[in-house]
Amino acid sequence: MRAVGRRQGGSCSVRRTGGTCVFVKPDEAQRLGHVGWGFKVPGTGRWEYGALENPTGKLCTAHGTRRTAHGGFIGTWHAARGSHQKMLHDMAHETYCPGRSEHPYTRYRCVNSRTADANSARAMIRTVEGRGFLSGIDPKTGTFGTRGCLDAVYDVLKAYRTHHLAPAHQAAIPHVWVATLLGWSDEPLQK
Repeated sequence: MRAVGRRQGGSCSVRRTGGTCVFVKPDEAQRLGHVGWGFKVPGTGRWEYGALENPTGKLCTAHGTRRTAHGGFIGTWHAARGSHQKMLHDMAHETYCPGRSEHPYTRYRCVNSRTADANSARAMIRTVEGRGFLSGIDPKTGTFGTRGCLDAVYDVLKAYRTHHLAPAHQAAIPHVWVATLLGWSDEPLQK
C-alpha cells in the first residue's frame, strides 16, 4: 500500500477510508520530543485530534485525577472539530492545549489506512485520560514505566487500527519514534 498520496497546498491528502496523523514538538520535554494524534472519522471527512500535554511537568500524576474540560492535571485534550485543514491549524496554534508551550508543534506525519475504528480510538482516549501520567518509577509498584504522550498516541492510533504503526517501546524517545514511521508523509506544520 502506498502511504499518503499527493501533496495539496502543503498538506497531505488522505483519500482512503481512514487516516491518521502524528504531530511533533521535537524540542519539548528537554528535547526528547512530544507527540499528539489525529484520526479521520470514516465517511465524514471529519478529523479528531488531541494529545496528552502534561502541563504541570510532574513526572507522575495519580490515576483518575479529577479532570477539567481539558483533561485536568495530565492535560489530555481531544477535539472533534472538522476538516484536515482545521486540524492542522488547531495543532499549529495549540488551540485546545491546556497552557502554552515554549516549543510548538512544528511538523506532522500522516498515513492512509484501509481500516479505521474511530469508536475504539475514542474509548482509548477515555482510558488515557483516566490512567494518569508517569515517566519513571511508579510509586504504587516501584517499577519503571511510562504513561506519557508517546504511550497515549500509540495506544489511540493502535485502537484506531492504523496501518504502518511502529511499536512504541517503553522509554522510547518520542521524536526518535516518529522517525520509525515508515511510509508516512513528513510535512512542516505552518502557523
